[in-house]
Amino acid sequence: MTDTTWDLDERFDAPNGTVHWTRLGEGDPVVLLHGTPFSSYVWRHVVRALAPAPKAATSSAC
Repeated sequence: MTDTTWDLDERFDAPNGTVHWTRLGEGDPVVLLHGTPFSSYVWRHVVRALAPAPKAATSSAC
């Protein structure tokens, strides 16, 4: 993932929809969730800032 892209390359297909997420960094996870009507795109800079320390993850339900 570069600074200009925001790809959620992981996915989970549930009966009521699909959840997409990405992971950056190593270590214990930090999960960032967005509210409605926003998307995980609002966390893109925060995730990149956190990634060097813990493992950072963000998700988007579709």
